[in-house]
Formats: sequence, structure tokens, C-alpha cells
Amino acid sequence: MMVRGEIKMKFSNVLYSAPAEFELFDSALRDVKSGKYLLQKAPFIQLDSVTWKKISPTLFLLIIFFFMPWRSYASPDKLTIYNESKAYQGYTIFYSMDEEAIKILDMLGAEVRTLKAPGAMNPKPLSNGNILTTVESRIQGHTLVEIDKSMNFFYQFYDQDYYFLHHDQEKTPEGNYLVLGGIFDDNYPLIKPGTLRDDFILELDPSGNIVWQWFSSDHFASFDFSDEALKIIWEGGLYDSKGEDVFHTNSIHILPENKFYDQGDDRFKPGNIVVSQRDTNIVFIIDKNSGEIVWKLGPNDSITIGQHNANMIPKGYVGAGNILIFDNGGIAGFPPQTRSSSRVIEVNSDKEVVWQYTAHNSGQAAEEFSSDFMGGAQRLLNGNTLICEADSGRIFEVTRDGEIVWEYQHTNKVYRAYRVSPEFMVQ
Repeated sequence: MMVRGEIKMKFSNVLYSAPAEFELFDSALRDVKSGKYLLQKAPFIQLDSVTWKKISPTLFLLIIFFFMPWRSYASPDKLTIYNESKAYQGYTIFYSMDEEAIKILDMLGAEVRTLKAPGAMNPKPLSNGNILTTVESRIQGHTLVEIDKSMNFFYQFYDQDYYFLHHDQEKTPEGNYLVLGGIFDDNYPLIKPGTLRDDFILELDPSGNIVWQWFSSDHFASFDFSDEALKIIWEGGLYDSKGEDVFHTNSIHILPENKFYDQGDDRFKPGNIVVSQRDTNIVFIIDKNSGEIVWKLGPNDSITIGQHNANMIPKGYVGAGNILIFDNGGIAGFPPQTRSSSRVIEVNSDKEVVWQYTAHNSGQAAEEFSSDFMGGAQRLLNGNTLICEADSGRIFEVTRDGEIVWEYQHTNKVYRAYRVSPEFMVQ
């Protein structure tokens, strides 16, 4: 059994020191004009030679990705709708689950960059022009990676024997990292007998020290489950053969500056964290200072079912301060609920749905928009919303009235997608 105080990371932030194996492709990392090497001061994990041999193939792929020249792999058959005057111009970043690759598309649906990166389900663009994601390190499961285009890598390794990364990660304004993970343990006598997957959030400083942590099990009473729900959970749940995955947390998001806090509502203090738990049908906000749950949708109001990607709309955007949620409709909850279609909803501080998108808004049957698992939504600067219908691999942009102004049909599943401005690629 793991004691929480023993959570540690195998991490070190040192000046770049290339192992002998790296010299095989070192010359490919030189600036041709100046002759200078581009990796002179990149921070790397300090690893032994055996570990380097295991991870170097993945590192090599990441290096090639950020130094490969821009190329266009045109696939006009996949771009099904493009209204140039109404769509928000930029690039779309997503992870193809079946191809195990991060892809960056231009507005015409051409792949301008592709990175083979197993396990990088959620490549999240950062405001500094970097990408934050997890990859499979081939050593101990998933590895949190921030990559910039000057080839600085930040690696934080997790011991999979105790706990693992899953679903989401964020970078704080102060430069720390929030990571979502889980542990399997059998010491939860107030929740259920046997093993439970306890989802947690850690905040790590740039040196890998844990400066804040939050465990779902510690706040189980705050989820306000009904007696019926508690009985179902105790008897083994509904979503896996052992009933271990009670929470299934799938997104974390740091609250930005917002009007609700400006108006005196401390629940929405910037830096607090909005969290989505799929299996419980709950979206909630954690007060960063106290660790308490201070705002919550679900589990008894039936607003969302199996939802993903709860995020606050930033200032300067239409709907600023409201929470945007991809409401899947796939079976979830205790007892289980389901819906035959998906929707995207925008919820205010009073938990009122002030805007939603369903397929009806686009003149289609409701079932035309459906993803039981995964998915996401992002409010764009022009007021449109980018939606990832994950199960079908469809990424599309809609206006407030539901007009589809950009649509890309990928041939495989897509976990989540993001639209970035042209300046992001220049950064």
C-alpha cells in the first residue's frame, strides 16, 4: 500500500549532457549557418546509460518533430466545410489515437506537422508557445513533457508501480505544473471494500517537488451522493468488472481572471481548479487554499452525463467567466444515466445553462452529434466554439447560432482538439 507522503518523482533538471548514444544523430541538431549546436543548454533528466537506451527513440522523434521543415500533407477530402469569412483563423492541434500521433492542421486541413508520440492523448498548447503533454516513456509509463521550439525538454518521471498519469495536465501562471493521476489502493473503508482507483491532483515546481496535492477520496463526503448511489458504489459500481474506477476524473483546469471573482465571489478565485469526473457526473471547483469543494454540478441535478473538458471561458471572449463543458451523454452516474446524443453547454455561476449546442442547432438530427467517451470544446476569440466529437474523429467550429463554419473529418478517434492563433506557430 502506498503512503501518500511517499509520492516522489524521479526528476532532475540539469544542463544538457549528451550520452554517447546521442552523438549518433548529434550533427542533425546543428544550425547549418552558424555551426552552433542547438542543444547546448537544454534541461534533461540525468539518466544512466541503460535508461537512455530505452528512451532515446522517443526523444529522437520529439527532436525531429520540432526541427522538421514545414511541409504540407494536403488531404482535401477530410476538410468537409470551410467558411473562411466566419471561421477563426489559426491552426488545429489534436492527437490521433489510432495513429498515435500529434497533428497540427492549417485551415485547409493540411497537416503542417506530425509527431509520432504514443500516449500523447492531450497535447495542450500553452500561452508561451510550448506544448504540454504526456508521452509513453517506455520506462515507467507516462511522462509529462513540455517542449519548446528551441528544443528545451522538461521531463518528470512517475513510478508506475505506485501511481500513474492520465487524461490532463496544466501549467500554472507561476511556472509550476498541475498533473492528474491515480493510484490503486485497498484502504478506503468509508467508500467501498476492496480496491479503489483514487484520482489525485499534484502541483509540482520546476524541480519536481510536490508543493500541493489533492485526493478525491479525502473529499468523498462532499460529492453528496444519494443513499442509492452510495449502495451501488459500495457493491462494486457499474463501469468496470471490479468496480474500482469510481471517479474517472478526466479534466483539470486552472481558473483565469473572471467577472465572478471581480464581483466578490471567492469560489471563482483565479488559481482555483475546475475538475470533471466522468463516472460520477460531477463538475466541481476546488478552493486551492483550503482544498475544499466550493462549487459543484451534479450528481443529483442531471445537468451533465459522462461529461469531459470543463473549462472557464477567459476574459475578452463571448461568455467570459462561464464554464464550458462537453456533455457526452454516454452511460455514467450512480444509478446510470444515458442520452442518445451529445451536447456542449455553457453554465454560469448559478449553474444555469445559458448556451448550448446540439445537432438540432445545425439543422440535423440530435444523434448526428454523439460521442459516448472523450471529447472537448473551446471558446474561440471570434465567439465561435471549436468542438471535438471524439468517437467519430470529427472536429468542427460552430457559431453561436449553430452554423458549422469549419469541419474536419479525421479517419480515427481524436481525444481532444485545440485551435491556436497563427502567432502560436511563429512563437
